[in-house]
Amino acid sequence: MIEELLFEEESSTLDFKQEQYPFTNANEYQKSELLKDILAFTNAWRRNDAYILIGVKEVKGGRSIVLGIDNDLDDSDLQQFVNSKIQRPIIFEYKNAQIDGVNIGLIRIPINERPIYLKKDYGKLKKNTVYIRRGSSTDIATPDEIAKMGASSHSEENTPILKFTFANRDEKLSLEKNIHIVSNILELPADTVIPDYEENIGHDKFDYMTSHRTINVNFYRELLLHYYEKSIFHPMAFCISNLSEISATDIKIEIKVNADEGYVNFLLDDKLQKEPLASYDYNNLHIKSMSEHMSAMQMNPDILIKLIDNIWHIDVLFQKVQAGQTVFTQDTIYFSSKKAGEINFNYKIFADNLPSPVQENLTVDVQIEKWESTLEEIQKIRYEKLLKEYPAE
Repeated sequence: MIEELLFEEESSTLDFKQEQYPFTNANEYQKSELLKDILAFTNAWRRNDAYILIGVKEVKGGRSIVLGIDNDLDDSDLQQFVNSKIQRPIIFEYKNAQIDGVNIGLIRIPINERPIYLKKDYGKLKKNTVYIRRGSSTDIATPDEIAKMGASSHSEENTPILKFTFANRDEKLSLEKNIHIVSNILELPADTVIPDYEENIGHDKFDYMTSHRTINVNFYRELLLHYYEKSIFHPMAFCISNLSEISATDIKIEIKVNADEGYVNFLLDDKLQKEPLASYDYNNLHIKSMSEHMSAMQMNPDILIKLIDNIWHIDVLFQKVQAGQTVFTQDTIYFSSKKAGEINFNYKIFADNLPSPVQENLTVDVQIEKWESTLEEIQKIRYEKLLKEYPAE
């Protein structure tokens, strides 16, 4: 997302600041500059999120220059500062990001109810004055514009406000729109040859031959694949919050993620390599576990994935979300990236009572670490795991 913004020009949804806003230990006049910009973007006529990139110099017709900043701001301090000055709280966020090897600041301002104005004078700003962003400049809204803002807000009273984020499904926690993960990539020595699995039958040869057990000759290969996927794939779930006072119905989120020529992958749970067995009883091959039965009974998954023309398409389905409710996906998908950097999840929210789709982004910041191991070390890890699961009496 940030890379895309660098190629855009300043507008009613984008501004570039070469230096960090004065905030800590700054006076009212200095801090009012930050306050003014947030108010102006909040009141702007726009359909998408607005962004302020801090530590970036605009280049018209090309990629803007990333200068970086030396000091970061704290999101919670900014939230308290801004919302204590205005007549109605607004939704926005500040986060730190890294690009071109340096740190920058990013302020994201989604669409809020308008107009927004100060309760009393602050610095160079006047109370009851509606500041608005027009193109690349900031101005004071006219009475007609303010009246239209109120009318627009009134017409949107029956429109739900939906927030879509990553989630921790097990703990029922809504995460941020931007998360950080570490992908561990299993690497074996270059000369590794993975042998077929063999069992030492010994004195029990007759019993073994008369039993129904079958040796899994691919056991070692399957074991390595299992640990490779276990280390690089990360479970991923989503949730949607209804921030409005009306219900949202028949919600569908369409996500698109660039597969990056195979470097970015998604799997459903049933496609992950399960921990293999060294041998098995072929009489029981078709006997499903309780978890497998439960999975088979889930006829209506709420996350669907498919790869089309090097683009991952992920559909997330919700039925109804009540006012003030947060709903979590029942399914979990697994995400991996073999490249470090920021992965964009471009999504659109559709719902029966949304007049038009809401288009935003989630991002995953990926860090790569190599896990150098051998077949013998992985066998030892598995053996120790089995000892914990089945301790000797």
